[in-house]
Amino acid sequence: MSNNFKIGNHIVSNNSKPFVIAEAGSNFNQSLEVAYKLIDVAAEANADAVKFQLFSAETLYPKGTKEYESVKAVELNPDWVGLLNKHAIERNILFMASAFDHNAVDTLEDVGVCAHKVASSEATNLSLISYIASKKRPIIISTGMCDIVDITEAIRTSREGGNQNVALLQCYAMYPLPSECANLKVIDLLQKLYEVPTGFSDHTLGINTALAAVARGASIIEKHFTLDRNSEGPDHFYALEPSELNQFVSSIHDVYTSIGKTCKELLPEERQYGRREGIYAAKNIKKGEKFTSGNLCIKRPALGLRSRYIGAIQGACAKVNIATDNPISWDHIEF
Repeated sequence: MSNNFKIGNHIVSNNSKPFVIAEAGSNFNQSLEVAYKLIDVAAEANADAVKFQLFSAETLYPKGTKEYESVKAVELNPDWVGLLNKHAIERNILFMASAFDHNAVDTLEDVGVCAHKVASSEATNLSLISYIASKKRPIIISTGMCDIVDITEAIRTSREGGNQNVALLQCYAMYPLPSECANLKVIDLLQKLYEVPTGFSDHTLGINTALAAVARGASIIEKHFTLDRNSEGPDHFYALEPSELNQFVSSIHDVYTSIGKTCKELLPEERQYGRREGIYAAKNIKKGEKFTSGNLCIKRPALGLRSRYIGAIQGACAKVNIATDNPISWDHIEF
C-alpha cells in the first residue's frame, strides 16, 4: 500500500498536516440553499474538504419499512452533486461524498471527485470497495463496526482492484461517541499493520478527542457540523456549529504545529536569553592565536559554544580575529 498520496493539492501521509473533512452529511435538511451554506461555512473555517452522503433508500431498504422512510427523508438529490461541486470549487474547498452504491460512485465520478469516502456501514461491502478501487482515486475508509478481519479484507480488496492509495479512519458507529470509547491507540495499530495514512472520524462531543488524535499522529480528521444543532434530523444534535467548526480547524492546525520534530536542542530564543553558560573571548584574540585559559572565559547566555567544550578547544587556533566578550563558535576554531 502507499504510505502517502495526494487529495487535490494536499499531501496525505502519517507525517503531513492533517487533512480536515467537514462532514455535512445529511444536515442540509433537503435544501439546496442550506447545502450551499454548509459549503460556505466549511470553506470559511478553512477545512480542506466538505463532505456529504450519497445514498438511495430504494437501494438500501425495502419500501414501506421504517428504515426506508428514515433514509428517504435525508437523501441527497444526485442532481445536486454537480451544483454542490461547482459551488465548492468557487469557494476553494474540495467536494466529497460517501457513495453507498455503484450509481452514486458514477455520479461522483462524473464531477471528477477528488477522492472517494467509504462509510463505516459500507466497509464490508467488498463489491462497492472493488468498484471504487477501479476508479483509481484515493479511498478513505471509516472503520466503525469493523474488526481487524473486516479492515484487512477492505484493504486487500482495494489492492486487488489496483488501488494502493487508501487511508483508514479509526471510528465507532455511536452518536455521540463517549470519549472514553474512542480508543485512539488503534490509530497506532492501523499504521503499524497496514502502513497507510490513518486518521480519526470523530463522533464525540466537542473537539478534545480529535485534538488528541492529531497529537497521536492522525493524518485525516473528519467531524460532523451543522448550521444549527437544534435542527431536526439524525445528525444535528452532536455536530459542531459554525463558530465551533472554526475553532476546531484552527485548533487542529495549532496541535499539529506543536508536534514539531524529533530533535532536542536549544531554541534560538533560549540561546539568546537562557541561563546557560557559553564560551567567550576574555580579551581580543588574533587570527592564528591559540585558545588558552587566559584568553577564554565563561559567561551567559550560551550564544556560541556551551561551556562544556572549553577544555576541548584549548590549544586550537582562532580562524578569525575575535573581539573581547564575543561568543566563540565552531566556525572560529581551527584544530
